[in-house]
Amino acid sequence: MRKKIIISLIILIPFFLSSCGYKRLYESDEKKIYIENIVVEGNKRIANSLKNDILLSSSPKASNILNISLNVDKSKTVKDKNKSGKITRYTVFINAKIIIENIKTSKKIERNFEKSDVYEVLNSPSETLSNEKNSVKNLTKNLSEDITNFINFYYKD
Repeated sequence: MRKKIIISLIILIPFFLSSCGYKRLYESDEKKIYIENIVVEGNKRIANSLKNDILLSSSPKASNILNISLNVDKSKTVKDKNKSGKITRYTVFINAKIIIENIKTSKKIERNFEKSDVYEVLNSPSETLSNEKNSVKNLTKNLSEDITNFINFYYKD
């Protein structure tokens, strides 16, 4: 009796799990947007990296045709100083202002995305610069994910 229950559970559980209608939100097979043009302003290195990541979610067969304007600013401020007045930590901020225009409907969406990170000042300037570059790289990656998720969810239909 116990074997029959176990065997029937082994057969029925995959059946129920496969027909539950689960779809991933972040990765769909069908892309809903086509980005015709992206204009970048501000910090060119970060803006071009964001532009390339955003263009990966574009498909020429999509129903929503978009023009995007992207303005990126990067700033760095002192976070901490030690007792002798030497800087021990910096905070780097990246602000991305995006304006999305749907060409078919002429509807414009404006949104700001902000990210910040703290990095340590090390013994040599090259190590500190490396820390800053790593922070900027991570912030850029997070910003591009936020922007593409926003665009894809907004035009999800």
